[in-house]
Amino acid sequence: LSRISALTVDDLRGPIVVQAYDEPGTWNWLLRQKGVKKEWNGSDQIGRPVQLEKAPQGGSIAPFGVVDMTVPNVETRAQFTPKMYAVGLPLSIQELQRMSGELAAADYMEHRTRDCVTKMMDLLDGTNGIHGDGTALTTDWVGLKSLLATDQTSGTWGSVSRANSRWRAKVTDNGQVTGDVLANLRTTATLLEDGRDQAEVVITNRLGRNIYESKLTATLETDPLVIGSRGRSAMGDAGIGHLAYRGIPMLVDVNFSLIVGSNTAWHFLNTGGGNYLNVFVHPEADMRFLGFNESEDQLLLKNKLIWHGVFSCWRPERQGTVEDGPAS
Repeated sequence: LSRISALTVDDLRGPIVVQAYDEPGTWNWLLRQKGVKKEWNGSDQIGRPVQLEKAPQGGSIAPFGVVDMTVPNVETRAQFTPKMYAVGLPLSIQELQRMSGELAAADYMEHRTRDCVTKMMDLLDGTNGIHGDGTALTTDWVGLKSLLATDQTSGTWGSVSRANSRWRAKVTDNGQVTGDVLANLRTTATLLEDGRDQAEVVITNRLGRNIYESKLTATLETDPLVIGSRGRSAMGDAGIGHLAYRGIPMLVDVNFSLIVGSNTAWHFLNTGGGNYLNVFVHPEADMRFLGFNESEDQLLLKNKLIWHGVFSCWRPERQGTVEDGPAS
């Protein structure tokens, strides 16, 4: 054990976490966007007032006229509940004592640390995190499956009723019709445009990417010169390396979870520079290891990797999806 006394998982964690955040995925994309990640210093819920109605007063006025001072409707407060995620890191004392030298012990710890970080990232980028709806486990926070739910006229988001149309995401049902994909992408993208404010990314799975690419390549059949996967022109290379729709990058997420159907969908997300979408995380629980403790009844050293926070969306109407895509 003395060989690892000077080696802490916190020393190993830094570069491993940085590398993990560079991997593709909806979660990592969010955290890389300016203004999205914010610190949360401890409270039962994270809330913010949201104005669902325009102010009732205002208008042109005559000289010495009376300004309308009608009291506006009370602002509604959206609230999101932070959740804790944890991954255990047990180290066998027997295995550690069999390590031949500090280098072997360090390699072993790095491997186990990487396993923990990878598992945590899978949780946060999967149906327990950003792609979930909080129904499988009450300890999970509510993610895109709830935000982009098929029924946008009932239920709540952030404890606020969807009865008001300004609190609903834009959902387009593709009905598994292959020929309608481009038209439905166009409809959703247009609904989400407001001047320069538009979706910043389209999230899909591999099938969604392939379907969209096939629609594009169908229009290029008469021109064999296209941009190849390495970003340069190549004769006969029909592969498209980086897809985009109306200039909006298309991101393939292997952890993508469908809202409805069994094939594919395309989620349009807009962070609004951190004003629409946020990830709140406690500074003392941001991918942090708590430290090793020796087990009382097992030959183990135990550690825990924790993450404590929540995903939130303050402008659902700026988000959208084309759901129930075709099988091919």
